[in-house]
Amino acid sequence: MWKGHNKWAATCVPPIGLACALIAWLVTASKTCGKLDVECTGSNNPMLAGNVMALLSPLIFTPIFTLIFGVDNYDWVSMAAIRKGDDHDLAAEAHIDLELIPGERLRTAEDDAAEQVKLLHASKVAKITTVVLTLALLILWPMPMYGTGYIFSEKFFAGWVVVGIIWIFGSLFAVGLFPVWEGRAGLAYTIKAIYLDITGKQKPGHHHASTATYTEGKETGVDTPPNVDTVDEKGLETFASTIAIME
Repeated sequence: MWKGHNKWAATCVPPIGLACALIAWLVTASKTCGKLDVECTGSNNPMLAGNVMALLSPLIFTPIFTLIFGVDNYDWVSMAAIRKGDDHDLAAEAHIDLELIPGERLRTAEDDAAEQVKLLHASKVAKITTVVLTLALLILWPMPMYGTGYIFSEKFFAGWVVVGIIWIFGSLFAVGLFPVWEGRAGLAYTIKAIYLDITGKQKPGHHHASTATYTEGKETGVDTPPNVDTVDEKGLETFASTIAIME
């Protein structure tokens, strides 16, 4: 998708492309074999026609919908506004400074800048990967073989199967195992919390606000703002209880 992609193109082009692909697939099979059965619809030419239509039809329909309904010129601001859920709303209702709660803090401009750097890096990786895989899997690899009518030898076919198996296991690792490994800390914490809750061994969480002592207008203590005496203690207790229940 590109920033000029409007909602009508994003919504309508995929099902239209699917319909065109099915039509191309079945019509080619019918014209080639004179009938529609498993053997014919599974042959190379009908499947090639369907896949090519599915791949290239958006290049036709997307500009059409863009010309009809206009360019949205999306600036990605709404995407940048999406944030990880936190306790800011609860803290605001309880009139509590989030910095007083252990483990909680407000997002800063540095956090947003670091996030943008990560997103831009991920975007570059995704774009490069998409281009390389598209060229390799749709043009550089299959087209020469199809165009020359290459017939697999036994060794080449064995290599083809090995590459396919490696690809499957690589996909399994990337999609199924790597996310589990990446989130292992969260999964371990969740499983442990569930076990403690089921067995009744879960201890209630304790949240304490920092304290301070003021002497002759000077502040002593740790991580306590000067206006700590204005903190709503009842609100703090309510907020801490809410956090304990959520945990």
